Formats: sequence, C-alpha cells, structure tokens
Amino acid sequence: MSDNSSKPARTGRWWKYLLILAAVFACAVLALFVYVHTESFQSLVKRRMVAELERLSGGRAEIGSIHTTPFRLQVDVRGLTIHGRETASDVPLAHVDRIVAQLKISSLLRSELSFFQVTLEQPVVHVAFYADGTPNIPGRKAGTLTPESAIERLFALSIDHLEMRGGQILWDEQKLPLDCKARDVSVQMDYSFLHRRYDGRLSVGLVDTKLPNFRPFAWMAAMQFSLASNSLVIPSLQWNSGHSHFSASGEVSNFRRPHFQGLYDGQIDLADAASVARRQDLQGGVLEVKGRGQWALEQFATEGLVTLHDLAWQDDQISFSRVSVTAGYSVTDQQIELSKVQGKIFGGSFAGDAEWNQWLAPAQHLSPAVRREMETATISAAPSSRKSSVARPRPPAFQSVVVVLHLRDLSAEALAAALNTRRHPLPRLRPAAAASGTVEARWKGTAADAEIQFTLDLIRPAHAAPGQLPLKGHAQGVYDAATGSLDLPQFTVETPLSRVQASGRLSQASAMRLLVSTSSVSEWLPLLEVIRGPELLPVALSGSATFSGSMSGSLSAPQISGRMQVEKFEVNIPATSRTPALQTFWDSFAASLQASFSSLTIHNATLRRDDSAVDFDGSATLQHGHFTAE
Repeated sequence: MSDNSSKPARTGRWWKYLLILAAVFACAVLALFVYVHTESFQSLVKRRMVAELERLSGGRAEIGSIHTTPFRLQVDVRGLTIHGRETASDVPLAHVDRIVAQLKISSLLRSELSFFQVTLEQPVVHVAFYADGTPNIPGRKAGTLTPESAIERLFALSIDHLEMRGGQILWDEQKLPLDCKARDVSVQMDYSFLHRRYDGRLSVGLVDTKLPNFRPFAWMAAMQFSLASNSLVIPSLQWNSGHSHFSASGEVSNFRRPHFQGLYDGQIDLADAASVARRQDLQGGVLEVKGRGQWALEQFATEGLVTLHDLAWQDDQISFSRVSVTAGYSVTDQQIELSKVQGKIFGGSFAGDAEWNQWLAPAQHLSPAVRREMETATISAAPSSRKSSVARPRPPAFQSVVVVLHLRDLSAEALAAALNTRRHPLPRLRPAAAASGTVEARWKGTAADAEIQFTLDLIRPAHAAPGQLPLKGHAQGVYDAATGSLDLPQFTVETPLSRVQASGRLSQASAMRLLVSTSSVSEWLPLLEVIRGPELLPVALSGSATFSGSMSGSLSAPQISGRMQVEKFEVNIPATSRTPALQTFWDSFAASLQASFSSLTIHNATLRRDDSAVDFDGSATLQHGHFTAE
C-alpha cells in the first residue's frame, strides 16, 4: 500500500517541475521579446552589422538607423553608407537610402543567408579613379596568412525576390540606371588574401524588364568573376531570354582607362525580338554571331562570323521567307566590313562583300559643291616635295559605303510572288526566268546619294510550266539616287510573243527611248488586269500591238508619251436597268498618249471597224497608276 501511495506523489512533483520550466521558458521568451525591441538590442545589431560590412568591404561603414522584427525575421535598415578611399566631400563608395529584408528561417540552421525578399531604395554605387589609376575601392587588411586562411569566404546568400528602385551606378563620370526586379538571386563571394582579389559567382533566376515603347520581357543570367584592385576577369557569362542566348568570357584591365578583350557567342530569335519591339513586318529568323573583340575608350575592334537563318519579312511592299546569309565581319570605330558574304533568296543565291567607312559619323547629304571640294582635297592631299610647318585642318568625316553583290539564278516567279502584296497585287503574273548578274552600290553621305551600277541577265527555262510566262533579257545601267536619273545603255526583255526595248537616260531633263511590240496582247492580260481591272475598263485584247515613244521623269514618277497601235480587240459593256449588254468588235485602235501615275491622256485617237472610223480624245485620272471607280 505504501508503494502505491508514493506514485501519485512523485507524479504530482513532476507536473510541478514541468509547470515551473514552462513558466521560466515563457518568462524568458517574454524577456527576449521585450529585449529585442529595446534600443540596446537595436544598437547591438547595428554595431555587429557595421563591423561585418567593414570586414567585407575594407572601408568604413555607417548606418543611420535599424529596426529588426525577430519573430518575423525582418530587418529594416535606413541610411546605409560605405566609404572607400574618397574624401569626405566626395560621393561615397556605396549608399542605400533603405533596405528591407525578410530572412528565411532555414538561414538560422545554415551558413548561407537566404531571404524571401530584399528591397533596396535609391541604391548608389560610386567607382572613382585617381591620377595614379587606382580606384576608390579600399583593400582588405590581412592578418597572419595560413593555408587555411589564405582564402576567406566573405558571404553566400540567395534571394527569392530582389527589387532595386531608383538606383544608379556612377562609374567615374558616367551615370548608369539601376532599377529592376529579379527573382531567385544567388551570390557567393570569397576573398583571396594571397592574390588580393575577390572571387564570386552571381546567378539571377528571372529578371522582369520593361523598356520604353517595348513589350515587357524576362531574362536570366549567371556569371563567374574575379575582381582585383585594377582588373576584372570574367571566366564565364551566360544570358538567356526565351529562345535567345548569349555567352562571353574576357578580362577588363586598368579601371582608370578600361580595356576589355574577350570572346562571345550568341543567338537571337528574331521572332521574339520583333514581338518585344512591337514590329509586325519581321516575321521570323535566327541570328547567330560568334567572335572576339577588344574595347577601350579611344577605340574598339571586333571580328567574327555572323549567320542568319530563315529570315521572314512581310510589309505592304514586299514579302519573303527562308532567306539565309553567312558573312565574316570586322567592326572598328572607323569601319564595318563584311567579307565572303554568301546567301540564298528567291530560289537563287548571292555572294559579295560590303564596306562601311566612318559609320559613326553623322549621316548627312552631300551637295554637289561639297563633293567637288572633297575630290579637290583628295587630289591636293598627294605627297609634296616641300615640307610645310603649318598643319592642315583635318577634313570632316563622312560616311561612305561600298556594296558588291553577285547574283545567281534568282527566280523571277519567286520575286513576283514576293512583290504580290495588298498594295501591289500581282495575282496572275507568273514570269519564268533565272536572273543572274552583278549589282554594285556606292555612296558618300547617305543612302539617298547612292550610285548603283547593275548588269543583269534573264535566262529563259528550257521548259515552262502551264500558266508561266517565259522571259529572257539583258539590262545594264547606272542609277543615281541623288538626282533620280537612270542611264540605261541596254535593256531588252523578250517573251515568246513580245519584246520590250529601252535605251538612253531617264531624268527630268532627258528622255529614254521606249519600244514595245507584241503579236498577241493576251500575254499582257495579267499585267493589264493589275493596272485597270476588268470591271473598270471592259476591254478584251487578243491581237497585236506596238508602242513607240519615250519615258522621262524619274523611276518614282515616270512620264510616258508616244504612239500606240492595237489590232483586233473587243469592248464589252454590261447591261444596266435601262440598256442591254453591248459587245462590239474593232479592227484597230491608234492614238497618241501621255501617261503617268496620276493621269492618262489620249490625243488623235482613231477606232476602225470595216469601213467605219471614230476619232476622239480623252483623259482619265489615275491613283498610283491604277484606274479608279470614279
């Protein structure tokens, strides 16, 4: 009985001990809760944070105020400043108006700091360089080095959501904006006392970016780097956005006068880029670039290989797809050069070279007087036997471009299909020919000053498919974009039943001779339907026709005048509510005409049928070369 009575007594004592321990724990928690909200605890955290920042940076740190909420694992820091080697009156090395960070509870159990969210308001990073070339970044003091302490892990942290608002990077006298939102940010930094450099890794899981007049897009990046007092080595840099990616490696030396050299390799999905840029005309394609380069404040140079796959374009003037180009390139601050250009377009191929000098100079039109002065200056710049002590002023730089392309077996039908757009419909025009030749373009100033020399040959296929119009021909000439004139020594195009010849100079002051003949106007029906439309001018042509005259003006606004003769055609007038349908046949039509994109005038016209004849004059208004319903 005595043993049974002692058990409840011992159980009661254990309950008392548990209650006392619970009370003590509750009091401790309450005391801790009160203590963490006291000024003493906030000052302790502030001192520890200042000491840690000074250990990491090697500079002097200041914190205006700090407020911690331990039970929410949140810290709010205001007025954080890190001073480097700059004077007290200069902008400090780093400053942040406010930092709000929320820590993950898992960070309490690991050496790596992990945050749910970090927000930086008005962060400013200032890097200045002094006369000796050294930056304002302070060096870290090392104690006695051992193999274990030669490399010190400064910090390792990860951030799920990072946001920087209204920040700036001041690189000497340059200002760069620093404003973004990022997710899954991870940073690790080590310091090597032996090599006196920082070794780090940075990865950004996703950054949402919004540029003016562009659609928002997201990207991610990862970088390995080694930062010394006057150099930055990047063994690896990776950037990805959608189907586009870019990688690079290199080294930046001499921060006072930075010099970069490195390798790069990238791929851009043009469909994604067009979507971000809100472009409807660029339909697709992939641009690949691979090369090496170097850059300094005074000059830069890069060279490599660029490849374009499956380019697709569509606007109201032209539409094409499956275009490919490959070229070697060299870019300096003075010149862009494309060599060994090879590509495919319109079922054929092309090859050539291009050179763009003074491409950074402002594009400006050169008047004839300026051109003559440049030619005179070039002649007078020849070496002279006399030495002059007076330095001649350096002439201003003007852009100059030379492009040479060799075309081979371009399909005339594919080109007509590319030009078949809503603005210029060519539904039934199916020319059959392979175009080959050479095109050379040169200009100084702007593309509006270009001179284009061309030699083209049309080769008729051995067997044309049903519905195709076989062509053969030859063209040689020079087009001057500045004056809008065209010198055409030779131009001939032939079909099985027609022939077109032209020669001379097309300009405002001179006219080119034009001769057109056909034994069957039915060959021209697809083109005539584009010009007039069967509903607007109900004329059916089946006989022969000739035109002899001239063309003046310019390619953009030509004016044609001459004498036309048409044999065997009919006029079909549809029925109305008051009149029946009328169909009449005519033996011939002859007239003098004047035509432009805006009007058509007929003089001394004569219609003949058997022994009957009708003489008349007429005119019509055209809209962009087309008849209108009015």
